[in-house]
Amino acid sequence: MGAGISGIWPVGRQPLNQQIYESLKQSILLGNLQAGTKLNETQVARQMGTSTTPVREAFRLLAAEGLLKIEPWKGAVVQEYSTDEILEVFQCREVLETLALRLTMERLERSVDREAALERINQEIALSEGEDAFSGFVGRNSGIHDFWIKGSGNHRLIALMESLNDVLLHDRNMSAMDQQRRQEIIAEHREIFEAVRAMDQERAQAALSRHIQNGYRYSLKIRRK
Repeated sequence: MGAGISGIWPVGRQPLNQQIYESLKQSILLGNLQAGTKLNETQVARQMGTSTTPVREAFRLLAAEGLLKIEPWKGAVVQEYSTDEILEVFQCREVLETLALRLTMERLERSVDREAALERINQEIALSEGEDAFSGFVGRNSGIHDFWIKGSGNHRLIALMESLNDVLLHDRNMSAMDQQRRQEIIAEHREIFEAVRAMDQERAQAALSRHIQNGYRYSLKIRRK
């Protein structure tokens, strides 16, 4: 076997698709695979002792999370975003998400299933507190935000938010690696939820704005390290 790619974690005996995805993801988030690193499908498959099919699927999943950029006929490159791109995304996010939260609360006020909906999001926050795996935490984090994004019922708004997902998921993955930031995120989600449960729209939107601004500041901080 030829020289391997430095920084890739070995594959164990778990299902290949998920194991390769988790291995590459962890290597990227820990900085073992730095921004700009080129990953060749065939070379990664050879190094991990697999066929190219699960590697291709892992690349696709990582690209959907904004961690890789797929370049046709060239392979994949570990993705990074400029501070200008981060600023633009978080500016759009704050406007769109606070609008989504307002629309969701207006719908909840008229809903006969309001208590059940609130209990579902309360359970998601509680489950995120005990989530050990960083991928699991990212999934629950995204699900909590989907409560008011998809709950808005505004399909244009939902599509606009989905267009920001590569950067947002990239940053959620980075945040999940930091235990202190994880705890801050949980507390911020709880503050938003308590305001929603009280049907205090102004307080809920203000709490969500602070949460997004804190996320932006954290995103800049880790890029300066």
